[in-house]
Amino acid sequence: MKKNDRREEKRELAREIKVLEDELRQLGGEVGEAPDCPPEIHKAFLESVLAFEKAHTCREEWEINLAQEVGARLSLPEKPECLSDKEMSGLLRKLIEILVSFHCVPAFTDHLCDRELYRKIKNDILPYPLVLGPNVEGGHWYKECCDTDAWLRYYAGEDVRRRWKDEFDEELPSREKPVADRDAWIGALVEQYRDQPLPLLRGTAESGA
Repeated sequence: MKKNDRREEKRELAREIKVLEDELRQLGGEVGEAPDCPPEIHKAFLESVLAFEKAHTCREEWEINLAQEVGARLSLPEKPECLSDKEMSGLLRKLIEILVSFHCVPAFTDHLCDRELYRKIKNDILPYPLVLGPNVEGGHWYKECCDTDAWLRYYAGEDVRRRWKDEFDEELPSREKPVADRDAWIGALVEQYRDQPLPLLRGTAESGA
């Protein structure tokens, strides 16, 4: 490529970035400085943030009713307490995979048994709409399933616990081992679905291919 062509390409890329930044500011978003970031990557990042901001200003188009979408794909029992431990484990795995397929990721779950996590998802995740926007490939919405006490008790390393104690001058909860080992499996699911469009958009993406 000739120098003049490359120079013109850089100018055009800088102009496109400026347009994206201006549009983001108009929507009330913040434009951070990224001096060491290659302009191509910076542009892609701005496009992703802008798509997210637009989705929130047009919720009726991009808002997803998680409970409805899960219900269309999985029959949730009216009395989950009647399920055996094995049945609950199988149901929970199916439920989590559906959530992750929608880029909704339950995080820090290993301190909860299957029944506790099922109740957590049912009460604290499914009732709330998900707004990701049209450009969700590579991005996820993480829902932490632990409070500060549980995080310090089960997940924080000793260095973090020491710094926390020094900073806040409070007694920490005793260290305990998690009761489950599912976060690693959830992490593998996240990678599996990372570049997949939402199930609702899959047909659109395929028809436009």
